[in-house]
Amino acid sequence: MSPKNEAIVHFSGWSDSTLAAALFAERFDRVHLLTFDRFSFVGAKDHTLLNYRKLCDTYGPEKFVRTVVPIGNWHKFIGYERYWHFVRKYRLGTVALMFSKLSMYWFSSLYAIRGGIRTVGDGMVPYMDLYPDQNLRISIERLRRFFKKFGISYENPVYGISERVESMLYDRGITDFPEVRWTKDDKQVFYAEQVLFALFLKYYVTKHSKEGYETVVGALFSEKIDMMEIEVGKWRAGESTILDRLFGS
Repeated sequence: MSPKNEAIVHFSGWSDSTLAAALFAERFDRVHLLTFDRFSFVGAKDHTLLNYRKLCDTYGPEKFVRTVVPIGNWHKFIGYERYWHFVRKYRLGTVALMFSKLSMYWFSSLYAIRGGIRTVGDGMVPYMDLYPDQNLRISIERLRRFFKKFGISYENPVYGISERVESMLYDRGITDFPEVRWTKDDKQVFYAEQVLFALFLKYYVTKHSKEGYETVVGALFSEKIDMMEIEVGKWRAGESTILDRLFGS
């Protein structure tokens, strides 16, 4: 399948992913906004509508394809397959919440391959780097290699301009005010487990240091992404794998 001038954005509805979608809308003919949903997510179907509609008002509804993806089964597999192996090896570093984002990238790699799409992006920003999915050392660089293996470019279009996100949205007419974060208009998908994850971080980083946290969780994520890579390779080769069932669900 020949590549299309299309791209994917992981769309949480927050300012960062909204600007990522806007920047891609200015580069690509069509942008697929993937919003992921599972048990304990709050607002996946509703909170993303506000900025999706504003993006459509600015760039035209034909520019976007909005899809809400049930990701629960993907998360269960990436989080709990060979669970005791990971617990024995990484101990408390194995926190299932952290694998939500990996399940999303796993899904979007197949969505991209199947649709002939060669660019996947998100709203990753450096000031959120205690979250493993937004940390260069833990996951971002490894995810770039994962996508590259399948001919896909993984981009973080707002990573280097995070301090200007709100003003750039306002300048484009996508938001009504130059400051939106932490206001009633700042809508995004919320994970109920984020409260527990904050407690985990407070303990783990205090006890092991940020460098120790990045080392352990980086090795854990690398092994999980290795597993993803193997399964996608099998799926592309037409072998029957868990992905046949997950992607068809």
